[in-house]
Amino acid sequence: MLAQRGNRQGDEHPVVAVSYNDAMAFCAWLSRKEGAKYRLPTEAEWEYACRAGTATRYSNGDPESLTQIANVFDATAK
Repeated sequence: MLAQRGNRQGDEHPVVAVSYNDAMAFCAWLSRKEGAKYRLPTEAEWEYACRAGTATRYSNGDPESLTQIANVFDATAK
């Protein structure tokens, strides 16, 4: 199967290009199938999980170090 932009997509890959409505429908389907309540995380829950225990203002510590961990447009961009 091909994912967006021609990338190969198989059963071992995470799902891509899913709408909010599709994700909500999946949670409802899985809840019915499993007999348990499944839902998407709230914004606060998602941020907490992404922070991985950090307590600084930014998840990476400080904005100056962002270029070391992310692909951002900075002074070195051409």
